[in-house]
Amino acid sequence: FTLIELLVVVAILALLVSILMPSLQKAKELARTVVCLTNQKNCGTAFFLYADEWQGKTVTSWGDAGGAIALWPALYSGQPVYAMAGQTEYLRAGGIFGCPSNPAYPYDLRMGYYGTTNYAYGMYEAWTEHNTLFKSSPFAETLLFAPPAYRPWAQVHHLSKIPNAAAVIWLADTSSTRNWNFGNPEERGRMVGSFSPHTELRWTSRIHLNHPNDTANVLCYDGHAESLGEQALNKSASNIKVMLDKDLNYINLP
Repeated sequence: FTLIELLVVVAILALLVSILMPSLQKAKELARTVVCLTNQKNCGTAFFLYADEWQGKTVTSWGDAGGAIALWPALYSGQPVYAMAGQTEYLRAGGIFGCPSNPAYPYDLRMGYYGTTNYAYGMYEAWTEHNTLFKSSPFAETLLFAPPAYRPWAQVHHLSKIPNAAAVIWLADTSSTRNWNFGNPEERGRMVGSFSPHTELRWTSRIHLNHPNDTANVLCYDGHAESLGEQALNKSASNIKVMLDKDLNYINLP
């Protein structure tokens, strides 16, 4: 090869790489989306198994007498979070609790946080909007104990009472804009295991549109998982109004 021929070959290879790289990146992201949907469906199977053993009820969050709050991962993994844990391992602690497209997923997976902390897909936690959204059949109940402090407590969902279960979001991609660990970039946008349709809830958690075409993966109460965009989330029975775009910018719908 002459120098000119080598330069031509290098130029052609560079052109091919520039053409193929976006396609490879799209394929990689599509694979992550499929893994995420599979994770959510497997989580749903575990939730139904739990409900079968507990009179058709599931638990989304609970707190102890000292004020610590554990979200759903501790219950279903059987691993202690703030010394609170479920009695049975319905899901083995690990990557199944989170989305591989989440920016903090590699770090949280490496640190062993999935299934042992509150970092996970966000589960619907009923707040002030619940009785308005589901006034025909409110299905969330907060169990309070030991007045006057009313601790410990637990929020349970009655699956048999959920209207149009295929349109009500149970689990979703979430991220938090909190400044985790003094701004550690590996923890930016980490998942938190709770979301509310109309307000930021635990640790500034919101549904995160982190998949192709500005979508979030969600699991509904009938057990199916799908990707929904901003408008579809808003028009669902869950009426999602607060979200984050892919770059963690706020989306606030009226």
